[in-house]
Amino acid sequence: MYKDSNDRLNELVEYIEKHLTDEIKYDKLAKILAVNEYTLSRIFLFVTNMSITEYIRKRRISMAAMELINSNSKVIDIAVKYGYDSSISFSRAFKKMMGFNPKDIKKNKDFIKLFPILKFNDTSDNDLDLEFEYKEVNNLSLELYGISAEMKVFEIPKYADALWKETSKKYQDRIDFDFGVVEYNNVIQNQNDDAKYYVATKEKFKGGKKIEILNKNYLVFKLNSNNAQKISEYTKTIYKNFISEFGYDIDRSPDIEEYVDGVTYIHIPIIKD
Repeated sequence: MYKDSNDRLNELVEYIEKHLTDEIKYDKLAKILAVNEYTLSRIFLFVTNMSITEYIRKRRISMAAMELINSNSKVIDIAVKYGYDSSISFSRAFKKMMGFNPKDIKKNKDFIKLFPILKFNDTSDNDLDLEFEYKEVNNLSLELYGISAEMKVFEIPKYADALWKETSKKYQDRIDFDFGVVEYNNVIQNQNDDAKYYVATKEKFKGGKKIEILNKNYLVFKLNSNNAQKISEYTKTIYKNFISEFGYDIDRSPDIEEYVDGVTYIHIPIIKD
């Protein structure tokens, strides 16, 4: 069943590759996965640790670099071909990835960085439990209070764990923090600070920011672990193999992790028709 998820992701990448010199519309990409644009961006980010915008940029710069090496085309012509409106913006993006300006590529051809086409298969899921234990919860309302930090989505296991330790030390176990809350930025356009992570509780406390969830619909998945890395891996699997496979659209509400006696309940917000 999960082979279909990889097939769709590979089809999406194939579409991008065929249209690197065209305007790539996110609604077209979303249709390949049978989800909306916001859900598309979340799935892609979880599966690849980069936004679609970043992936497209890296592939375009890679192909542009090969053309500059193997032809006598002008930089401005290559820039326009790959969607840049000026040689200045192209050179800036090129240098950020390569470390040198495009006009200098032939004397640096032994040092170029090419980003390969992504390929999706089942090998990354071999050690993961793909039998999902979940329930649908409608009209969920929660009032939480938390301490937050901004971080990349793929950095959550590392930095969330540090935030938990820091918060526990500060409050010396006087408060039972039993929720983790993830608020996402618009990850289609923004590659920086993709998420804000909260260590949270239902108990109001001084310095805690209020997080209010009002009448939202969630899929709630059960994971028999509180380990940050396992939670991250399982959440990634939910997005890749469940959300993508069954075509749910994601609501812009926060993801919620609830910790109860060694069990984590991962709440993914969904849009109900």
